[in-house]
Order: sequence, then C-alpha cells, then structure tokens
Amino acid sequence: MNITPTRRALGTALTLLALCLSSACAKRPEHKMDVSEPRTFRWTAEARDAAGELPVQHQARVKPLSTVASFALLKIQGKRKYTLPAASELPTAGEKLDPTAWLLDVLFFPEQAAEYEVFLVEDSAVLAGVGLSFPDRKKRDRYSYNQLEPARGRILAGARAASSKEQRYRSPIDRQTMDLYQRLNEFESLAGTLDFARIPVPAAMPEALRSALGPSLHGNRMSALAFRTRFEPMQAAFKALRDGDAEGQNQLRQFETALAGGLERLVQGAPGTLALLAPEVPPGETVAPGSVIEWETPGEVIAGLLDEDNPRTDQLALMTALEGAYQNRGDGAALTAQLVLARDAGTALAQARGAGGKIALERAYYRLNFFYNALAVFLLAFVFAAFSWVAPGVRWVPRAVTWTTAVGCALVIAGVTMRCVLRGRPPVVSLYDTILFITGTGVLTSLVLGKVMRLPLAATVGALMGAVGMFMANRYEVREAASSGDTMAAVQAVLDTNFWLATHVTSVTLGYSAGLFACLLAHVWLGARFIGFRPGDTRWYRQLGRAVYGIVAFGLLFSVVGTILGGIWANDSWGRFWGWDPKENGALMICLFELALVHARLGGYIKDFGVAVGAVILGPIVAFSWWHVNLLGVGLHSYGFTDGITEKLFAYYTFEIGVVLAALVWWTLAGRTILGGGPARLAAAGGGAGGGGADGTMPE
Repeated sequence: MNITPTRRALGTALTLLALCLSSACAKRPEHKMDVSEPRTFRWTAEARDAAGELPVQHQARVKPLSTVASFALLKIQGKRKYTLPAASELPTAGEKLDPTAWLLDVLFFPEQAAEYEVFLVEDSAVLAGVGLSFPDRKKRDRYSYNQLEPARGRILAGARAASSKEQRYRSPIDRQTMDLYQRLNEFESLAGTLDFARIPVPAAMPEALRSALGPSLHGNRMSALAFRTRFEPMQAAFKALRDGDAEGQNQLRQFETALAGGLERLVQGAPGTLALLAPEVPPGETVAPGSVIEWETPGEVIAGLLDEDNPRTDQLALMTALEGAYQNRGDGAALTAQLVLARDAGTALAQARGAGGKIALERAYYRLNFFYNALAVFLLAFVFAAFSWVAPGVRWVPRAVTWTTAVGCALVIAGVTMRCVLRGRPPVVSLYDTILFITGTGVLTSLVLGKVMRLPLAATVGALMGAVGMFMANRYEVREAASSGDTMAAVQAVLDTNFWLATHVTSVTLGYSAGLFACLLAHVWLGARFIGFRPGDTRWYRQLGRAVYGIVAFGLLFSVVGTILGGIWANDSWGRFWGWDPKENGALMICLFELALVHARLGGYIKDFGVAVGAVILGPIVAFSWWHVNLLGVGLHSYGFTDGITEKLFAYYTFEIGVVLAALVWWTLAGRTILGGGPARLAAAGGGAGGGGADGTMPE
C-alpha cells in the first residue's frame, strides 16, 4: 500500500496527539491514608441536612452552615466536590463528599480530613520556595494538609513577606503563597471548632478524678463543658487529691497544666472559627429589627461559662448537642441524632435574635444552582443556532433558539430575584452582581429586540452573551468570591443605602449592559459583511444597523442618568458632586463617546458601518469603566479589586483594536467611504438615522 507523505505526517501527528492526551489524562499514584480513627460510616442525607441547616454568622451575615462549607471547599480546592480515593483504604473509600459532608469530616474527623488532597497549588514553584518537593506531581496539583503542614512556618513567612510588598509589585508566586497560607488557616480554623469537646489530658489520672469527670472524659480527652456541668464533683476530687499523697498531687498538677493549656488555646481561638452561637436575649429585652449582633464561637462561650454566673441555658443546649455529636462520632445514627438536636437548638437561638429566617430559602437558592444551569441552557441555545446555520430550512430550530434563550434568561432573572430577597437589597451591590445583572438585562434585550424588530439573529446573540456572562460569573465565583467566603457578603459602609443602589448603581449598570450588547451586535454586523452573509439583503443589514444604533442611544440615556445620580450621591456622601475620580472619569468617557456616536449618526457623518465600528470601540471603554478603574487603587471608588484580571483586560483591548483596524482596512480596500457627507448628503440621499441610500444600495 502506497502511503503518501501527507498521510504519513497526519498519522504521526495523530499518534503524538494520542500520546499527549494519554499522558495528560494519566492519574498519578494515590497514597494510602494513615488514619488511626477513621470514619466507619457514610454520611446520610439526614445528617448532611441537619448540619447544613445549622445557622452560623459569617462575613457579618447569618447563613446556613452549608453555605460556609461550600465556599470553604471552593476556596481550598477550587471545586465543590471531593471523592475519597479507592487507594486510601478507608472504610468509606469511594464516597463522594459534597461540601457539607466534607466539613463534617473536618469538624468530627480532623485527622482523616487532614489526609484529603484538597489544597490546590497552581504552581509547584510555590512549594519549592518553602522547601517542599514532590517529584511525582504536576505543576498544578492538589495536596493534603499533612503534606503541607511541615512547611507551615515557612509558608507563613513567605506570605508575610509578600503582603509587605505593594500590590502591584507582588509576583504570581507571592500571591499564590498568600493564598495557600489563607487556605491552610481556613482549614485549621474550621477543624478547631469542636476543640472544646476534645481537650487533651494526661493518660495517668487518679480514679477519683476520672469518676468526677464521668461522661465528659473520653480516653485521653475531656470536654470543657465539664467545668459547668460537673463543677462540684471536680472540686471535691481536686480537694481530695491536694490533701492526699505526693503521687496524687503530682498527677493533679499534670492534669491542671494540660487543662490550663487546652483552655487557653480554646479561649483564644482561631480567627476563622465558626460563630455558631447567637447571644441570648436577656429577660425583658427585645431585638431591634435589622440589628447586627456579633455571634460567639464555642471558645468564647466557654470563656463566658467560666467567668460568668449566667448559666447561658440556650447556648448550653447547642454546646451540649455538639459535644454529644463528637462523643458519638463512632456511631453514625447517634451522631446524626445529636446533629438534629444541635440544628434545633441553633435555630431557636437565631430566631430569638430575629435572625435565621431565610436559611431554608438560601439552601434552596444554592441547591437550584441557577447560574450554572443557565450556562448549560445558553450553550444549548447556541448549539441550536449553529444547527440552524447548516440546516436553514428547518423551521423549528429558530424557535428552539428563542425559547431556550428565554429559559436561560428566566433562570438568571430568578436567581437575581432570589438574591435580592435573601439580602433585602437591590439587584446590584458587588462586582459579581454586575455580571449577573448585565447578562440578564442583555439577554432580555435581545429577546425583546428579536420580537419587536423581527430579527431572529438577536436571540442567537443573546444566547452568546448569556453563555459568556454566566461563564464569567462562575469563574469570578471561583477566583474571587471564594476568597471572601460569599457572593452575598455585607456591603461596604459607603454603599449601605438601598435608594442609591437601586437608582444610581442600577442605572449605570444598565448603561454598561447596553454598551456591551451594542458592541456584540456590532461584531455580528461587521462579521456578516466581511464573510458576505446575505449579500443582497439590504433590509436585514438595515435592521441590524438600526438595532446597534438604538441600543447605543438606550445606553446613553441610562449612562447619563446614572452618572448624574452618582454625582448627587457623591455630593450627599462626600460633599462634592464631581472629583475626577477614576470611576467618575470612566462613566464620563462612556457618556461622551456614546453622545458623539449618536450625534454623528444623526448628523449623517457616519452611517451603519461607522456606528458598528464605534460600538466596537465602546466595548473596551465600558470594560475600562466597569473593571479596569478598580485596578488603579486610587480614588474613592477603589473598592472591588479583582486579582489577575489585568492581563485579560489588555488581551481584550488588543483584540478589539485589531477588529477595528481590520474593519477599517477591509472597508477602505473595498472602495467604500468610511465617513458620510454630513447633513447635506443625508438629506440628498433621503436617508434617516436608520436607513440606507435612496437608491436601495447596501447601507454603509
């Protein structure tokens, strides 16, 4: 058989590709997990639900424990699921853990959780910099806490050195070292939540003291609650030992030393230990609606139990249930029963403080996963659109594009609405909110545009905008929201006003949405002309050009109104209407450019091609005002910094500059005029703001 050189080269390329794919997909050897007290049962749905519904105050907001678990695992691992490897040889090997199940292991089986390889390291150079070497690992890999713990001190030193640098001078390794330390600290803080139930004590202990401690003693660990529940028997045992022989006195001193050290560590607590206990309401007092009261960690409650005469009955009920859950960690059914008691006690505490009323709604919000599902629906709509291009005669496909895009839009709107209810805020509060709002309003605009102007392509553009927006939202959640621990964190003091958030911020964001949607439609107009799509269909191009122009005008309205409202807010908050702040300058750039574009079209100085090119330029201007000014670190609007986005922004700017230059060169080489002739030519041609020439030629 004669094999041509082309076929031989193709075969070689395919072989190399197969080898690369096989090596990329090959899994590194998984290690056995050496755990002295492993979990012997699988977490049931009842246990996960009981723990997930437990109220906790985190980031100045009361939320379900499942939300804390979800963002903690996302922050540490970069994803929200972990599967116990079969090679671990644990009793539950192969079990798939959701965030709540993972957090339950961290709380009740910290020794086992410390073996889970969940700590994501983007660049192995971070580990090399602190003296750790894993030759069999990839550059980007995950490690367990026990693998990283030997270098914890060096990681802390590296993080401190990196944090001492100005933000702009930090290298990627500096930022990753800081992130790694924060993840280790997050794990340690969570794992220490139940330390009050497992204070280490000496193995050698007089029988009288063992009897006094009773059920509070488990092996070589005891519960701090013994100081409240078994205080009198312990004092009697202490007195008997002090009055006894030297051996008993020595054992008592060892016990007191160990106990004092354990209590000191417990009371000091770790910075991120869960604030599970709402303060009790004193008799005769009421809770003011909307009041924010600091909740307490178990260590703080223990300190109160030791120092105060107040029995803290309600808090003690939750502490006792948590202690009972830990003591029964060898029995899955008994542990689950104690978790249910803890959930009920925690809910009662929260409700007494007027908090925790939206726990069920928040759990439903995250369970429905609106934005991830919307991404899948938008991608499906785009697949339908692609099918319509290769099979234009199939009538049901355009309707499928419209309906699937509408479903995706409904999911986004439903998710944004539920977020508003959960927070009691307007739809736009943070940068993450702007992505959702811009995507939802842009897709909704595309559907209305397709219906009103009978432009089927609008739904396809909406599906594309929806897919890009939801992809950005999911990426932002992984990279940024996970670091802060929430996408619904409490707003900064300067933003704590629903009126201005509902007027100024919403108006400006609508302006962003219109500018970006016009930019996207302009790419379609230019791309269609470049490839010769529907070359004789003057009406189609005229409609699309009118749509671009109309959306720019729509964006101008909201940008101007939003900017003026922002000035009024600034005057009210800061005592000046305008201060040439970078964010203010960005808003002004959008207004001036859109104003120039609209007037140039109205005056006939540019026509559809000019509007399309201008709308493409508008995209980077919006991106600069939306994202880039946050990176400058100056001005009163410098909040909302987003790490690692600078390179992406400059890549986007470069791409759009290339599009504009290519469009201008191509249009000029085609012998067409870039600029119109002004009002005189427009009047002679009989054209308007959205029309072509009077002779029926293709609009420019």
